[in-house]
Amino acid sequence: MLNLGLITFLAVASEISGETCRDSSGVTVCVGLTLKPTHKINIRTNQTKLCILHGDNSAIPSSAFTSMPQLEGLYFNTTNVREIALRAFDGLPHLKILGFFGNKIANIEQAVFLECGALETLDLSGNDIEFLSRINWVGLEKLKNLYVKHNFIRSICEGGLEPLRELEYLDLSLNYLESLNSSSFRIFKKLIKLNLASNRIKTIENGAFNGLVKLEELNLEGNHLKEIEVENVMENLLALERIHLAQNNFICENFSRPTNRSILIFCKKSANIIS
Repeated sequence: MLNLGLITFLAVASEISGETCRDSSGVTVCVGLTLKPTHKINIRTNQTKLCILHGDNSAIPSSAFTSMPQLEGLYFNTTNVREIALRAFDGLPHLKILGFFGNKIANIEQAVFLECGALETLDLSGNDIEFLSRINWVGLEKLKNLYVKHNFIRSICEGGLEPLRELEYLDLSLNYLESLNSSSFRIFKKLIKLNLASNRIKTIENGAFNGLVKLEELNLEGNHLKEIEVENVMENLLALERIHLAQNNFICENFSRPTNRSILIFCKKSANIIS
């Protein structure tokens, strides 16, 4: 995924004023651009990536980008997005990456991703999402990477997540999760990496990771877990190769050895191999 961190954009923004667009490192960056419901965006560029930075785009209108069918990456960084109109992404058959970092999205009720059949990566980090089930995921059947870190998510319910069965990477770090139940991740049978760092997880039900038959890396650092819960997790994830456990309520050196397993454990600053 293209690294469109705020540091890079602020450096670009310092040279751009008003509603101005400029190409920078393979991306067209528009600072302060506001999308209007009655006007299609008119930016002359051959770039395949567009980032709209700052500005006031509380509602993304329908068919706003039909004049840019070449787009493969579209990013709304800190632009105050709250609502997305149905068919907002019409005319973008090659769109693979869609980012909404640092906005105010809480719910997406309509099937706004219905025309995003080629989308592989969706970033909803830094928004106001509390329930994943209140996001309409229809149209994201091919999605591989989902970033929902730094929101207000307190629980994970299976209902409504069915279109995301192809996910390989899921980032739920920096949320408010306190427990994981037996159906939390059952549908994610192709998931390879799961990031649950910096939540408030105290309990993990038996079978919470059932179905994660391909999971290779699990990040649980910065939670409130006890040793026995983590040992059960490692025993049940048969494909697990790496687990991150720093800043929990146990001492890593006291782990019991998983039977016939070699797992790289990251706890503190170095990694311990239990084999």
